[in-house]
Amino acid sequence: MATLFLLIGLCFLSYFFGSMAALVFTSGPAAVFILGAILSLVAAYVAHQISDGKLTFAILIAAIAFIPTIRILRNSSNDGKELKAIATEVVQFGLEHFTALDTDSSGTISENEMTHGASNRQFTSVQRRLVEHMYAHRSRIGHVTDVDYDWNPATETIDSTTYYGISKLDLQSYQHRLAERYKRW
Repeated sequence: MATLFLLIGLCFLSYFFGSMAALVFTSGPAAVFILGAILSLVAAYVAHQISDGKLTFAILIAAIAFIPTIRILRNSSNDGKELKAIATEVVQFGLEHFTALDTDSSGTISENEMTHGASNRQFTSVQRRLVEHMYAHRSRIGHVTDVDYDWNPATETIDSTTYYGISKLDLQSYQHRLAERYKRW
């Protein structure tokens, strides 16, 4: 029974090792692949040692550990291309309609203002989709405006909620920040 728990724990640990490949995201796909492969081999070696030399189990653990790397490699390239393709429209729309979106004139388009803008009938359906895109990617486009912390008695942990807003400066620098983030992709 203890061996079963150890093997299950190893599966979770190997998946965690694979997730570490995300740490080298900005270094590009080659670095992500290399780190993911190394961590998968380490997980496979440990699995091989604790399973009395069962090669099939070691290969299974290596595959599980490599799953996050595959996801990163598959999704990141597409995400970067899609975000870059629409960034010009988002920036242009956001700057041209900043006053209409920033309804409280705070200098920042809040999450609530983006939600309201996405249903504002003064905008065309294409413009509303741009506002929806801004909301969906607010953490990439904008900046943190507030963080709320709440005690959760059920789990005895502190839950946090992060709020984002988008300023004119955020919009003006968005394309450059995207280019930097995805330059190796």
